[in-house]
Amino acid sequence: TYSNYTNQSNSIFIIQPSIELNKWNSSIKVGVNPSFTTKEFSLYPVIQYVKKLIDTNYLLVANWQTILTNNNYASLSLMNPWIAVPTTLKITTQEKKEFTLFINASKNLQYNFGLSLNDYRNIPFFNRINNVNKSQFFGLQFQPIFEYRAITLEFVAALRYQLSDQLFVKTNAKYIQFNSIKENTNAWGILPLNLNGELSWYPNKKWSIDGGMQYWSGASFENEAGKVYDLNKALVLNASFNYKLTKHLKAWAKGENLLDKKYQRWAEYPSLGVQLIAGIVYSFHK
Repeated sequence: TYSNYTNQSNSIFIIQPSIELNKWNSSIKVGVNPSFTTKEFSLYPVIQYVKKLIDTNYLLVANWQTILTNNNYASLSLMNPWIAVPTTLKITTQEKKEFTLFINASKNLQYNFGLSLNDYRNIPFFNRINNVNKSQFFGLQFQPIFEYRAITLEFVAALRYQLSDQLFVKTNAKYIQFNSIKENTNAWGILPLNLNGELSWYPNKKWSIDGGMQYWSGASFENEAGKVYDLNKALVLNASFNYKLTKHLKAWAKGENLLDKKYQRWAEYPSLGVQLIAGIVYSFHK
């Protein structure tokens, strides 16, 4: 249960009974999710089919499930740190029908990709607050908007490759397409495309070096005149290292936006210049 400053509270209680059958290199799970929320009772179906394809390293997973999210100020702030205090809090319901293929190509290479059709109720969007005296705030803020209903088609993919015992590469991607939005004209603040990559290198027991890449297409917002616009695409490179000086001392450093390019995840909050931080950690335990 979570409450906001208006003393509104939301609660979720879910029971998850199911029956599972394992046979013919496959698994079938069927069940229902009786769900009790603050205002209503709902009964959601749960169906999962898992099949290992014969003579391959392919695993096919099909799911039909409903995910309930109890939104609160803290969770919304993790999505967008520039939000105003919500005037209302709602429970997000996501009915998800998905197919995912997992491929274990070798000892060093694993990847997967999936496609899902999603029916959202009360999905949070974030649009800027206009026509308000900004002296009331510490700059521009965004208002969480709970869209009554939105239907999306989403594609996800992930890859992990181990070049050696010391070198690893991981990547993931997500693309979301809004096919229907009931109340809002746009999916405010949602990234249509988001790519992430990580490189981890452990030359020896003292060193660990990490690199990261983020790419996203710009989200939609309204300007002060109410005109819709999209932020620019962004590519951000980061790197960090840790070095064990002694048994108890460790030095670290981290650099962000190494390309030294201006970018914005949220409207009117640009990231400028290369950011470098470093420090030393002392550990008391052995």
